[in-house]
Amino acid sequence: MNVLKVLSLLIFLGGITLIIIGGIYTPPSEVINLPSGGYKGIGFKIYAGESMSFELQSIHTFTIYIMNESEFQKLMNNGTFNGSFYTETGKYMHIKFTAPLTDYYYIVIANFNNILPIEVDLSYDRNIDWPLFLGGSLIVGISILLLVLDWKSESKEPILDSTCPSCHRKVSSHWNYCPYCREELGRNGK
Repeated sequence: MNVLKVLSLLIFLGGITLIIIGGIYTPPSEVINLPSGGYKGIGFKIYAGESMSFELQSIHTFTIYIMNESEFQKLMNNGTFNGSFYTETGKYMHIKFTAPLTDYYYIVIANFNNILPIEVDLSYDRNIDWPLFLGGSLIVGISILLLVLDWKSESKEPILDSTCPSCHRKVSSHWNYCPYCREELGRNGK
């Protein structure tokens, strides 16, 4: 295997990795266990204009809040839920949140409505990260082009620009021996 093929393969794998990270990979669902009066925040870095979809469900009523990093720190320091971008209470919610600014955002799931612990199923999906997805696609395309060019150069017929002095057949000036009669042609042919 020549260097170009190895390089093309590595570029191809890198491109596939970017495609997977940018658009195909979906984080798994998780079950959030909450004691009565308890809450849990899960953070994500989201770029301005990027959207994330959340689906939450439980057999019990729960409340969710979506807030940025500074509001989440206030919540952790003094327990106030004042600065959230989104608040909803229910048993099933499907939310699509679009970030106004690039920041860490937190979805906070709270059990303020039940005296017993509850479980909330959370699944989330980030919309396609177009720069990664398109960059990976471009890289995969380049690696395939490199492989095609390498294949074409290997399968190209040699240029027959000289004549064998022994059998008088057409040969390449790059050959050292005539493939027909095995006459030594020399480095530059004859």
